Amino acid sequence: MAMLPWENVARARAPDGTELVLARRGEEWVVRAGGRVLMPSRTHGSEEALATLALGRVPRARTVLIGGLGLGYTLHCWRTAARLEVDFVLYGQRGLRAFEVKRTPRVRDEDLRGLRAFVTDYPMATAWLVYGGSRRYREGPIEVIPIEACLRELPHLLGA
Repeated sequence: MAMLPWENVARARAPDGTELVLARRGEEWVVRAGGRVLMPSRTHGSEEALATLALGRVPRARTVLIGGLGLGYTLHCWRTAARLEVDFVLYGQRGLRAFEVKRTPRVRDEDLRGLRAFVTDYPMATAWLVYGGSRRYREGPIEVIPIEACLRELPHLLGA
């Protein structure tokens, strides 16, 4: 069986000029910055292990942020002790942004649970659920936005 090639879905520039690329190969997704992989969809064991360790050591902890490479923002993933999570949390001088990415063409209520928990804990955050559908709409404080629109508007969404 031949391996599928990577397909670059979109490109954008971070505030510091670094090229961001969203690519997919079948069901697998990856975000690259300057050619370096920031977050693949296939492997996230290190983030899960670190979150489990952190949640186990902090009394009454409900959430944990795992930090990554910053690009004008510091990039994080967010996870609760109840296993709710948000794929990308960006924090910087321009604010707090949260992105949950789903490939599905239809958003289910359960797809929004992590973002709902996040905006409850961080009401100052701006939150998006990015999905494979075509309709743009709001679910309370969360904007549901098609992948193509999100990528086209990414500099604006990031406050650039």
